[in-house]
Amino acid sequence: AHQIRNMTAQAQKLMLLTRKFSWALSGTPIQNRVQDFQSYLQLLQVDPVMEPAWFKRCIEDPLKKGSEPALAALRALIMAVTLRRTKQNAN
Repeated sequence: AHQIRNMTAQAQKLMLLTRKFSWALSGTPIQNRVQDFQSYLQLLQVDPVMEPAWFKRCIEDPLKKGSEPALAALRALIMAVTLRRTKQNAN
């Protein structure tokens, strides 16, 4: 999944694969930019947030302006599509 976040030509080819289920494994869903997470959503085909234009309009641009609702939406989205290992369940 680390390669997906950059949307390289190789990553774009992965998006074209026909699949019934998708998983992505990463140490962190957002490495440097919030767009990193959008790339995962695109791979996982999470509609409508997988669409770059929708994500930019509803999440990315409002976040740049300091929008609290956009931050809450991003947090909710991350909680909905990721599994997180906590210190409590690490052992």
